[in-house]
Amino acid sequence: MRPQDDFFRAINGGWLQEFEIPADKAQYASFTALHDIAEEQLHAIINELREGVDLSDATTATPQDPATQVAIIYSSFMDTERLNERGVSAVAPLIAQIDALESADDLPALLGSFDRQGISTPVGTFVHQDNKDATQYVLDIRQSGLGLPDRDFYLDEKFAEILSGYRAHVAAMWKLAGCGDEAPAADVADRILALETKIAQASWDKVKNRDPEATYNKLTLSEVDSLAPGLAIREFLAADNVPADIDTINVGQPDYLTAVSGLFTEVELDTWRDYLRWSVLGALASLLSKDLDEANFAFFGTALSGVPSQRARWKRAVTLVESAVSEALGQIYVDRHFPPENKARMVTLVDNLIAAYGDAIDELEWMTPETK
Repeated sequence: MRPQDDFFRAINGGWLQEFEIPADKAQYASFTALHDIAEEQLHAIINELREGVDLSDATTATPQDPATQVAIIYSSFMDTERLNERGVSAVAPLIAQIDALESADDLPALLGSFDRQGISTPVGTFVHQDNKDATQYVLDIRQSGLGLPDRDFYLDEKFAEILSGYRAHVAAMWKLAGCGDEAPAADVADRILALETKIAQASWDKVKNRDPEATYNKLTLSEVDSLAPGLAIREFLAADNVPADIDTINVGQPDYLTAVSGLFTEVELDTWRDYLRWSVLGALASLLSKDLDEANFAFFGTALSGVPSQRARWKRAVTLVESAVSEALGQIYVDRHFPPENKARMVTLVDNLIAAYGDAIDELEWMTPETK
């Protein structure tokens, strides 16, 4: 194709040649620019809310006032001196729960508790609309628990260099956390990688996970017990804060659940302890001391994702506040930056889009009336 015939290049070629992606981003597009604007606006709101809060009176109890919640979360993340002083002591209660494991029978409850707190385990849950009945919601239980983005990083030789880097990263983080000197840290990393590789071998690949029929398996709890007896599904769900009266769940990958259930007893408990300690450390590294935070970004941000620089700390603090108290912050944002006339314009836009799609579908000759 001649350059003059390439409409995309004709419109965007100059921008592509001249624009430099910011050092703290892996990609950039129009929605990235909108996000950056919103981030600045949220930062201003947060700073205003903080001015009216006396943090000297803050207690360990969860405050009900949204402004106080915002102030505590933001200020705590920005207080790097205090975070450096505390080191990994902030996660000591979680590590104590891991240390208290006495047998494989104790794993399901701890995994459920960790899943509820956003710490990666081999079994993850989420709630969504039932794929075959949009009027109902369903609890989905799925494969999870890998430190790298996909099973192929463990099983495909083309990712050998990344896997080696990940092993070194686990050992380095283990040492930074004060869990042991260099030699034992390397041994622990090997054991963790060996377990994660077993989990990867049991995991479904991306192609199979895209099959909506294969991943739709609504089962009773008794059926899940038969499928994965080692998971003790009722104990797992209770610890995950799932209501006791739930009677069915959707199992995304049934044979994976069976395999992982078997690993609970096949793999030594000490290895599970190391794996779970790493899960805690990896999940919460960005909230801990500077050395752990920077080492975590050096691997996952730069080595794995190609992002040269970590985002400014205040930007990450805004993201943390958004994730923790999004509703309260969102209401204030809408009041200030999304007036009723903006909403009316968007409703009109969406209505026009739906009408246009309707006209296009009605004109399709290959679709049956029922499908339309």
